[in-house]
Amino acid sequence: MPPYRRTPPTPAAPQPVPRQQTTAKPHDAGLKARIPWHSSVPRCARHGKLNTSGFTDKLKVTNKCRGKIGYKAYLKRGRDSVCHMVKKHKSQNFTWNWPAAIDKIKRCYRPGDPVTRS
Repeated sequence: MPPYRRTPPTPAAPQPVPRQQTTAKPHDAGLKARIPWHSSVPRCARHGKLNTSGFTDKLKVTNKCRGKIGYKAYLKRGRDSVCHMVKKHKSQNFTWNWPAAIDKIKRCYRPGDPVTRS
């Protein structure tokens, strides 16, 4: 009986790792997800940070569009802001006290537009 030759086992092909689809940097994803942007705000203007810790809530929005963009903050259980026009590559801060909470951020077109619900 001839000696049997053992063939070395073939290594398993490396399994492809599924790629995660990310549209934002990992450290920004949670912050951007919490800001309730209205569909009227263009994508280039949807940048900001929301801080809801403590008695006073703070929101900073940044315009990365080519021209001016108007922002208006609508609050639950609080007074809505007026329209703030923000130049390109500039930011605008919004603050409010508890128990008010952010409802949505909409685009507006006239600076100082009065507080109206639409």
